[in-house]
Amino acid sequence: DTLPSPAPILRRIFPDYSSAAIQNLLREVTDYELAIESHMLVPRAAIRDFMARMHQQGKRIILVSDMYLPATHIKRLIAAAGLEAFVDGVVSSADTCHTKASGAAWPLIRERFKLDPARWLHIGDNPISDWLRPMEYGLRAAVLRDPAEMARQAIIGRG
Repeated sequence: DTLPSPAPILRRIFPDYSSAAIQNLLREVTDYELAIESHMLVPRAAIRDFMARMHQQGKRIILVSDMYLPATHIKRLIAAAGLEAFVDGVVSSADTCHTKASGAAWPLIRERFKLDPARWLHIGDNPISDWLRPMEYGLRAAVLRDPAEMARQAIIGRG
């Protein structure tokens, strides 16, 4: 259900490296990548304020990602952005191969966090992964559409 560590792949690329050297290399590369990612993240004040209000009301906030980073790495990015106090859990398809886009993530999340779909609201930015698939699963869902982001995606040919 989970993906293997990249260490065996690195051992093939660097056969003369010791296990400790492989682990050190992996840690250095990971730290570098997450430092770059965290510098690129800009938490929007409105989203941060919304998360704070929901957290204060006792709502559980679970971040769900279909990106390539595992949950452990996403948690580090959340902490770097100053949002960790509001987040109760992180699920990444990089760990489970259960994606939002396929719909396979929803049963996994329900079981892992013991959620009642009738009380669950999923908010995201992708009309398929974050609205259609959760609606098919019986969840309430909302898609945030940012005109500036839509324009940026149109310029680079995605969206």
